[in-house]
This record gives sequence, C-alpha cells and structure tokens, in this order.
Amino acid sequence: MIKYVCIEGNIGVGKSSIAFKLTEELGGAFLPEEFEENPLLPLFYKEPEKFAFPVEFSFLLDRFRQQKKWNETISNGLVISDYYFEKCLYFAKLNLTEKDYLVFEEKYTTLANEIKHPDLLVFIRLDIELLQKNIKKRNRAYEQSIPDDYLMRLNEQYSRAINIVRKHKVLSFVLSNNEQSSYDSLYRELKSYILNPSNNHFIEIHL
Repeated sequence: MIKYVCIEGNIGVGKSSIAFKLTEELGGAFLPEEFEENPLLPLFYKEPEKFAFPVEFSFLLDRFRQQKKWNETISNGLVISDYYFEKCLYFAKLNLTEKDYLVFEEKYTTLANEIKHPDLLVFIRLDIELLQKNIKKRNRAYEQSIPDDYLMRLNEQYSRAINIVRKHKVLSFVLSNNEQSSYDSLYRELKSYILNPSNNHFIEIHL
C-alpha cells in the first residue's frame, strides 16, 4: 500500500502543482517544501560561492525539522510531498566544494536515519529550455537569472539519483514538452499507480 509519496525533479518542473492536485483529489495531506521562507536563497543566487554552504545547511536543517514534525502524519495516512529529503545531497553536491560536501554529507547521513522514507518516489524530467519557460512563467524574481548550465548540472544530478538502487518504488516520467496535456497525462498515470501500484520497483514513462 502506498501512503507516502515524494515528487522530485529540477527547478520549474512542476512538482508542487501535481502534488497539491493529488492531495486534493485523493484526500491526503500535502507536505510542501518551504523554500520561499528561506531568506538566504535570494542571496545565494546573487553570490553562490559566498552563500552556498549556509543556504544548503539551512535547507538541510529546515527540511529535517519539518520532516520530524510530520512523522506521525506520515505514519497514519496518505501524505504527498513536493520534495524528497535526499534532494539535500543533490544540491549540495552541485554547489559545495569537495571539503564542504564531506562535512555536509556526514550531517545529512545522521539526520536521514531519523525520518520516514517514501513508499513511492516520483521523478519528473524536462529539457532545460522547457524548464526555463516554466521558471519565467511563474515569475519568482530571484529565479529569473538561473543559468542554463546550472539547470543542466541539476538534471545530471537527478539522472544519477534515478539509477540508485532503493528499497522503495520509483516512478520516472520523461516529458517531451511542457504542455498542459502532458501534465494531465502524467497526473492520470501517477494517480492510477498510487491507487493500483505495480510490483515493479522501477518504471519509466515517456510522455
């Protein structure tokens, strides 16, 4: 039985909209990432080298505190989240120096042992040009200058993450466009899988 679902993917891929819609229709609880409340994020986009470690470490602690608060809810009913705790490593690997990453990884490993892990992990992948269109459309000021190269390297991090052997199920969606019809198809496939999960631990769907 699938009770805890985490939806992941690059910046602007559409995680939150899908997670929230599923929550409303299936009657579960929505666990959103609270990144907009982090005052360091706009500073990081302006001076990434200066603020990389503070912003990644603050996200790690914020996500951990949030996850601990939700442990009981996750245990007792359907929860759909628009992020996966392991994403802390994806961004840290991209943004931190090798020395800082080793410090970060050690702390992450300690904290990760104390939180719930999903029954289903969903990855959504979209080309860089389409990610940028989505980012421009949602019009968050501090995101408008994100370079293509940053999104490309994040896509690479997610591609590596998809191939990690996990105990829980993984459903990967590869979108060929960012049209609403594709997102509607993704939504229907994901909803159907949650209600009637396959025995396969990894499924990739191209839309």
